[in-house]
Amino acid sequence: MRDKCVGNQLAIDFGISTDGTRIYATHMHIGKIYVKVGEKVKRGQVIAEAGRQVMTRCGGGVEHLHFHISKSRGMPGSNYWGSWRFLGRPHNWLNPHNYWTGGAGKAECFNKDKKYVDGLLTLPVKCLN
Repeated sequence: MRDKCVGNQLAIDFGISTDGTRIYATHMHIGKIYVKVGEKVKRGQVIAEAGRQVMTRCGGGVEHLHFHISKSRGMPGSNYWGSWRFLGRPHNWLNPHNYWTGGAGKAECFNKDKKYVDGLLTLPVKCLN
């Protein structure tokens, strides 16, 4: 979905975390999207490119990624924009630092040779070696 302020964005249902919370995530300010609505994705799969849009109308102007997680789905048909559209109001948002595969506060890069526990997150960007 393309938004006037955040550019291309997509949302993923990550399923149930290790603490029993369902996790939904949104990625905003992305470029080309490689997945389709309803497509099942795998950890480590490239789902999009980084965006290069310069947002003059809504501020910004620096290439970056917004990655938010929530315990609720948003309101895709609503007038809300950005994370609110996909994840609902902020009181449902979660701190991603509590859901990393490396442990709380220990974000780690995806390693294709490592076995991961379902329900936890690796960084949503490709890491440099």
